[in-house]
Amino acid sequence: MRPSPPSFLPSPSDSFWTPWDAKRFYSFGAATALFNVALAYLTGLLTIILSPSPTFPAAASLFTVATALMFLTEVWMYGVFWSSHTINFLRTIHIVPAVVAGSLWTLATPAFILNINYLVAIIATWSAYSPPFWLTSFLLSYAVVALFQNSWALRLPAHTGVAHSRAKIWRCHIPTSLLSQTYLAAFDPADANTARAYLMMMWVILTGCCLSLRMPSFLDDSFHLAMAVDGGKARPISKEEGRKIKERGIDCRTNGERGGPPFYILRKEEGLRDVHFF
Repeated sequence: MRPSPPSFLPSPSDSFWTPWDAKRFYSFGAATALFNVALAYLTGLLTIILSPSPTFPAAASLFTVATALMFLTEVWMYGVFWSSHTINFLRTIHIVPAVVAGSLWTLATPAFILNINYLVAIIATWSAYSPPFWLTSFLLSYAVVALFQNSWALRLPAHTGVAHSRAKIWRCHIPTSLLSQTYLAAFDPADANTARAYLMMMWVILTGCCLSLRMPSFLDDSFHLAMAVDGGKARPISKEEGRKIKERGIDCRTNGERGGPPFYILRKEEGLRDVHFF
């Protein structure tokens, strides 16, 4: 039984008020992650990734430079821009839940993109470097990931407003989709090092995002605002809804308005006392 929300929170009569459901969030993420792991196992991709003697890209030095550049670009897009446009509502920092959520997110979205690329590579006759491969893999992965993200976002705790959400789409999400597809096509999704490097860098980025939005603990039964739900679809908090939240005394400034990098996790008015493992 969830407790009644504190009086300073939006009332249940407000159209945008929806409590965050931890069990629903983690169970959905776990189910999607298990599906992608099972798919990778059935196609043989998991065996390649876990191979003790991985192959190496033909242009090893180019692979290293490209991986480093992509990682640094992702750090800027998500560690700086995405995180600075994120609202954490002063939630407590939980290390383990953020790592778990980041891992589920990685196995749900980047792992699916990798699966799609690998399936297209072994089914189609195109070279992994060819335009038809790039376009087919991109359209398939983007379409399915977009559907997944709508369900995933619906289960996330509230962390963005309308204006910030639009900025993230054009400055983070779309560029990342293009970069991911180009990286996998350039260095072969069937190569163990390519797959490992891609999943590892995305895990670091997405775990950082979960820390930045301050993922609530799976043991936390207190009230948190969920992503506003409109007709069964997730949507960010509108300006009017944000105004109502502020009127009730809730700090809904963005991380960028409240502090600084890295990943906009700790603020100057906070300390390690606000960090918990669970």
